[in-house]
Formats: sequence, C-alpha cells, structure tokens
Amino acid sequence: MSPLGPTAADPSLGPPRGARLDVLFIANRGEIAVRIARTAQDRGLFVVMAFTAEDRGAVHTRQGDLAVLVPDYLDGPALVAAAKQAGAQPT
Repeated sequence: MSPLGPTAADPSLGPPRGARLDVLFIANRGEIAVRIARTAQDRGLFVVMAFTAEDRGAVHTRQGDLAVLVPDYLDGPALVAAAKQAGAQPT
C-alpha cells in the first residue's frame, strides 16, 4: 500500500484477480448515463439503469438492458438493494 493510503494500483482494492464484471448498475440519468451505458454494452456488459418515478420513460431508462425503479437517486440503501437484486457485482 502507498504511504498515502490505498491507490488504484493497490491489489487489495477492486474485485479479486480473475473476477469478471458482467453486470453494470448505473444510478445516474441523462446524457452521461447514456454514454456510460453505450460504452459498457459495447464491451459486452449487461447494463441495468436505475430510474425514479419522475424519470419513467426517459431516454436513459431505455438505453440499458434492464431498468429498475428506485425511490430516489440519493437513497443509498435502495440503490444497493436494487443493484444486488439485478445481479450487479460489487467492485
């Protein structure tokens, strides 16, 4: 570990060696969410998009392979539960 704390090169961070990310959960909206989803899908990932009731039918909800309703984008426990239920792996 770096004397300044963990870094991206620190092997203790991230998934175990050999682990593969298959499902990406995106808890964002708008153009950035669409761009992330397209890039992830181009790389073969299954993309799950979070959305709120207010965003039902928005462009980003149609970009993913699956869209899941969450109460609020800032509701951390609800986002984690939705991600787990959708099969996203923690990284």
